[in-house]
Amino acid sequence: MKTHLSEQLIGVIVAALLIGAIIACMHIMNRNDDARRNTLAQRQHRKEVQDSLARSAAERDSLRLVWAKQKHERDSLRPIWEAQRLEREQKRAKWEREKAIRDSVRYAQEHIEIILQPFDPNTADSTTLVHLGLRPWMARSVMRYREKGGRFRQKEDFRNVYGMTDSLYAALEQYVQITTDTTLASANILTIKKDTILNLNTADTIELCYIRGIGTYTAKNIVRYRKRLGGFVSAEQLREITPPIQRVDSIIPHFIADSAHISPLYINRLSVDAMVRHPYLNFSQAKAIRDRRHRKGAIRSEEELETLKSDHQLVFTEEDLVRLRPYISYEK
Repeated sequence: MKTHLSEQLIGVIVAALLIGAIIACMHIMNRNDDARRNTLAQRQHRKEVQDSLARSAAERDSLRLVWAKQKHERDSLRPIWEAQRLEREQKRAKWEREKAIRDSVRYAQEHIEIILQPFDPNTADSTTLVHLGLRPWMARSVMRYREKGGRFRQKEDFRNVYGMTDSLYAALEQYVQITTDTTLASANILTIKKDTILNLNTADTIELCYIRGIGTYTAKNIVRYRKRLGGFVSAEQLREITPPIQRVDSIIPHFIADSAHISPLYINRLSVDAMVRHPYLNFSQAKAIRDRRHRKGAIRSEEELETLKSDHQLVFTEEDLVRLRPYISYEK
């Protein structure tokens, strides 16, 4: 009996051990399956991450190519933009100059004192005609007519002046006095040309022609050079005009130069193109001024201007600085 119980107990123990072994094996197998699944999931995740990184890198490379293309296009367009900017600056500067001239003409016209007095349209100067009530362009028309050999032979001829209105002619008719003695008229013209003293900075081309030795072509050259300079500081600057003025020595004593009409050269504001329009500045000097402004800011004195260099060489001589001194403004 005892033997039979022992065998049953042993059988139970063996069965329990087998069941435990089976459970342990199943547990190990399940754990291995979990490990494989985790490994596969990690590999899949790494692959997805790598694919995402690869796509991001490809997108960055694609964007980099687009950016490079856009930069190349901007670089190719930059000279065009710069040229357009310079053209706008030139147009703006021209417009401002023309506006200043228009404003000065308008101011002068609004403040002209009308002086009604006897006059001969064959000898009267442009100033006299303007003070009689003619517009400046009408006075210039009269002067051009006379320069071409035209002559007012009777009072009614003055009515044919371009722009003359009935009311203006009616007001001036009683003051028109035609000189019939041509010798006397010629003598009056010679006297005017001999004794006239003009302000070189305010005289127009018509008034300049009153000076013996100055014709229309020379007068235009003088006005053109005056605009480039910004005004004369001395009548001796007439010697700088090209082509040279003939008999300039006899012409200079007829002029004075009023420095109140000088237009400043703002070297801390102007572009290189604007500065080189001045006859006393060349390109290397204007470029040195601009480069100095970009590096260290505004130029504040002639001493700083004197030290400017280009290719390790001073760009301004003492003579250059003396000529520029009346024109340069260091305002920002």
